[in-house]
Amino acid sequence: MSGEDSGDAQRLNQCTRNRLEIHRADYVEVTGKPFDHFFCPILLTDEPGELMRGHVINEAYKGSSKAWVIQRKDVDGFYGGFFEGDFELLQYKNRASLLQHFTDPKLFRAARPMIYCRDQVIQYFLRLGKDRLKPPPPGFQFVEWEIDGEEVILNVRASNEQMMLGPGAWEHETKIDLRLPACVSLIKAAHLSMFSVLGYRYVLSNAGRFVAQDILGTFFQDNRQVRTKKEAQRRALQFFKPFRHMVRPMQSGGAVLDGTLSDGAIRLCTGASGNYWGMMIFVRTGQVRHTVLLPYPESANSMVTFLEFIRNDHEQVQVVEGQFDSDARRWIIGMEQRPVLWPKPADAYPRSIE
Repeated sequence: MSGEDSGDAQRLNQCTRNRLEIHRADYVEVTGKPFDHFFCPILLTDEPGELMRGHVINEAYKGSSKAWVIQRKDVDGFYGGFFEGDFELLQYKNRASLLQHFTDPKLFRAARPMIYCRDQVIQYFLRLGKDRLKPPPPGFQFVEWEIDGEEVILNVRASNEQMMLGPGAWEHETKIDLRLPACVSLIKAAHLSMFSVLGYRYVLSNAGRFVAQDILGTFFQDNRQVRTKKEAQRRALQFFKPFRHMVRPMQSGGAVLDGTLSDGAIRLCTGASGNYWGMMIFVRTGQVRHTVLLPYPESANSMVTFLEFIRNDHEQVQVVEGQFDSDARRWIIGMEQRPVLWPKPADAYPRSIE
């Protein structure tokens, strides 16, 4: 390691220690006593564990907030490796060409194009590097495809009869289902957004405890020994299904929409009596803004209405606009109520993991 790199690491470590002390002071303000190690906002435990600088929004998303909090490395790595890595592909998937699905290694691994010959799936692999000069292995045929004006070279397991068929018999398809990774990642991002904005005042509220104890912390504790992403996502499919309506389909458009981390903006859901029962948190990933519905943290009665809403088929709520004043450390809440549609489409959540 060079002297410059060593200095950067030392500054990062000091920065991390400084942030830990900020979290500790906040914990004292809320509970009246300091934590011994670190009170994890997801596990709700204060115990020894390797800590790290964890970005609230995956740092791979270009243009998103770079806000970060202290996180336990095991928890961050679990959700990052099994869910957020796939969710991050969203910024590429929506604008990637077919050629990029073959030539971009990350896209190819995650969204490998399917090739069919008259509806029969064709096994194949790319001819890369020195393999371009080698003959195909037994049972495979050498194919050159022109895609978007570029040449893609493949070895395909196809018969001579299939190879003789015209172009109309061959098809390709690119697909990847990001609905489950999106749901899990956005709930975590919204939870840590509120930890970043409100600290332990939120984490130790009924809302924070619900997201931590009933969702993120429980799933981690029950599945921390899982070794493969496919198995983790298979288990997550049923576990997160009751919470699928906490996440609203993404919003994009001409204007760049900020997130709660950047501008402190939220929406508060109100009942017939005027009491708040939920809060809509905005999570920006690149040029896309998502909305996550969390229980309102200031009321013990909000949980009943919140749970009823995410379980029923109602799609309209009354909201007021809110803004967090970081200097005064308080919310500025508007008075005007207006209806907002919260879609609950049947296809917003996958039925299976392929």
